[in-house]
Amino acid sequence: MSTSRVSGSRASMTTVPAGRPDAALVTLVIAGFDVAPYAREALESVQAQTFTGWRAILIDDHSTDGTREIFAEAAGSDDRFTFVPQRERRGLGAARNAGLDRVRTPFVGGAGAPRRHPRTHWKRLRGWCVRAVTAPIGRGT
Repeated sequence: MSTSRVSGSRASMTTVPAGRPDAALVTLVIAGFDVAPYAREALESVQAQTFTGWRAILIDDHSTDGTREIFAEAAGSDDRFTFVPQRERRGLGAARNAGLDRVRTPFVGGAGAPRRHPRTHWKRLRGWCVRAVTAPIGRGT
């Protein structure tokens, strides 16, 4: 499978090695179809997070309204974003799966479509994840 990395204003296809480790703690999988009216604001809210140990995979499900260009532009301006364009409309479930195939972090978060998050959203989730992973597991009887 390949992902699209953007250099300048032109998208180019590059291969993401299957076992590539990632320095981030969490990957946000954002799949969208025709979400241009609010995509830019939503991506800016991800960039504004106080927790910085994240990556985001942006999957465009063959949009017709400029979503693809917004996702590509975000990936071109911030290395924490990876853009994955679908070659045909496959549905948001398939788009999310295309993103999940590329996750290389211990934790993953997702959104049905881009949305705005409070600046401390990921920081609070990180605390919850760490507590959940380090908490003792009870034994059933």
